[in-house]
Order: sequence, then structure tokens, then C-alpha cells
Amino acid sequence: MKNQKKNTPLLYLARFFGYTLLLAGFVWLFLAVPMATRVVDRKVIERSNARIAARPQSTFTTRDMENEVRASVQDTLELYPGHFAPTFLMAVGGLLLAYSPSIKLVLPEEPASRETVAKRPAQPARRARQVPAARG
Repeated sequence: MKNQKKNTPLLYLARFFGYTLLLAGFVWLFLAVPMATRVVDRKVIERSNARIAARPQSTFTTRDMENEVRASVQDTLELYPGHFAPTFLMAVGGLLLAYSPSIKLVLPEEPASRETVAKRPAQPARRARQVPAARG
């Protein structure tokens, strides 16, 4: 019984934690963020409509349009949930899984008896085939 790896409870915990982080980041990134994006879009449009309705003038200059675009972008940046946190969770989970050893079933080895081990007959060494030289 040489060099047998033992599966410790800490190894199981690390693998479980890695899979959990990977799955949580995936669900957050591909389900929760798109759902939150629709809510953010609605809030940005509502804020923009409120700013436009509060204006006393009915015409817009180029400067007014630039200010409205800037305000809408600022609202979006303030409200949008972002991708950093779920991406970080997935990266940490993947690294945990990559650098923790895999869980393998360790079976005790039985010593081989002389009756079960059959020796192969020694095969004679083969000589390299010689290729005739080309005439030229």
C-alpha cells in the first residue's frame, strides 16, 4: 500500500464549496442579472420621463439632449447590478475545483500471489530492416 491518498472531510468540503460557488455565480449571472436589467431599464425610463415632464419648455437644444443622455447613463450606472460579483464567485469556485484534488475511491490492494502472476516469455529483440541504397 504505497502512496495512497486519503479522502479527508476537508477535501469533500472544499469540493462542495467550489461547486456551490460555481453554481451560485452561474445562476446569479445568467438568471438574476437579466431579470434585474429589465427592472433597471424601466426605472431609467421613468426617471427620464419625469425629468422631461418637469421641463417648462417644449423644445430641446443640443445641450439639453446631451444633458438628458448623460443623466440617463448616470441612472443606468447607479441602478445596474453589474457582473463583477457573480463572475468573481464563479472564478473562485472554479479555482477551488481546479486546485483541490479529485475525490477518488481508494480500494485496498491485495498482495498478488505467485500463482496468479504469470510471467510473460521474453521476446527476442527485433533487428531493424535495412533499406537497400538507391542507385543513381
